[in-house]
Amino acid sequence: MLRGICDRIPRILKKAFEQKQEKKDVRPRNRYIQDYRIMRRIKPKPYTIVLGATGSVGSQAIDMLSKTDEIRIVGLSCKKSAGKIYKLKKTTGCDKIHVADESACDLRSFISEILMDFPAEQTTALNAISGFAGLEASFILADMGISTLLANKESVVTGGEVYLKHAKSKGADVIPVDSEHSSLWTLLKGPWKPKVKKAIITCSGGPFRDRSDFKRITPEEATKNPNWNMGPKISVDSSTLANKLSEVIEAKNLFNLKPEQIEVVIQKNSHVHSLLQLADNSYIAELSVPSMALPIAKAYGLDDSPAVREIDWSDLRLEFSKPDVKRFPFLSLAYELLQSHGKCIAFNAANEEAVRLFLSGAIPFSGIYEIVKKTIRKSTDIEKAGQKIKTLDDIRNADKSARKAALEIAARLYGCS
Repeated sequence: MLRGICDRIPRILKKAFEQKQEKKDVRPRNRYIQDYRIMRRIKPKPYTIVLGATGSVGSQAIDMLSKTDEIRIVGLSCKKSAGKIYKLKKTTGCDKIHVADESACDLRSFISEILMDFPAEQTTALNAISGFAGLEASFILADMGISTLLANKESVVTGGEVYLKHAKSKGADVIPVDSEHSSLWTLLKGPWKPKVKKAIITCSGGPFRDRSDFKRITPEEATKNPNWNMGPKISVDSSTLANKLSEVIEAKNLFNLKPEQIEVVIQKNSHVHSLLQLADNSYIAELSVPSMALPIAKAYGLDDSPAVREIDWSDLRLEFSKPDVKRFPFLSLAYELLQSHGKCIAFNAANEEAVRLFLSGAIPFSGIYEIVKKTIRKSTDIEKAGQKIKTLDDIRNADKSARKAALEIAARLYGCS
């Protein structure tokens, strides 16, 4: 009898172990958002490189970093503003600068030279390069294992899964500097994470949210944002709400959201940056005065001290409304674009070309959307053709094809190129 019991002990223990494993695997899971890609607490790294140093975000970051001893700027890069960057070299004490249009070496060589003195694991890079050109820089930084503070929307809009998976494979963190996604990134660290069912990003509605006639809008009017100090391209995108379409795509890619989990609302004074809707239909929001200083500080891990002034609660009104899709038709493209990486690339390429033509006076304001819409419709959906976008070269080729199509459409509609 004793021998029979002893023979059964291994089987009893095995069964108990299996039951324990089953219990261990049955954990409360978030039935809404299944995956979080960038949920780490940021600790300041001692060195940083600023790409797009003379632009709006780059300049604000340098101003902030000049007020702290925790982080040293070890590299500055810009496209063509040599005079400005040489002044920054003096004020920041940074030895290494790179002017893309004038330098004999390329960006990869420039960053490699910096890493000879400052190890990648102790260095971050702010990618504040404007437009599709920033995607190349994001891939270079990922290749080198450098954590990227990402102010370049196009890296996530056009790079999508290809870029994010590449960065992850190299151990390079991707930290959003866009105000809405920085806000979501903060909110999604909270204890309510398993109960989140929807992410809501806000917009001011731009300077034309209450305007009835869009026919005579000038470049000067379109580059004036009521709440934010930005460059001309992003200001026009804020006027058309193309930037919000980009941010919907970003939110989907960064946080692995489903299309139906992302919503856009207008909040006129830009004090509420994003909200989370929970399972019980309560909401969590992040509020601050509108300033890029806050997302920059959070991305660098410098958010233990005030980055912006306090809100004046005695004079604050929070009003929300749904954007009028007829007035801002870019948002009507969201669901279609979220189904196709190729169409996201086509949207970005066509929009860059159309905004350039508008700013030069070659097309009307309404022509921006017309060119983008027709380019997306005309562009071959590479993925449906069975030729999936898998590499940076695939993205480049899709971008080139879409730009060509956009210029052909512009020439046909408005007689320009």
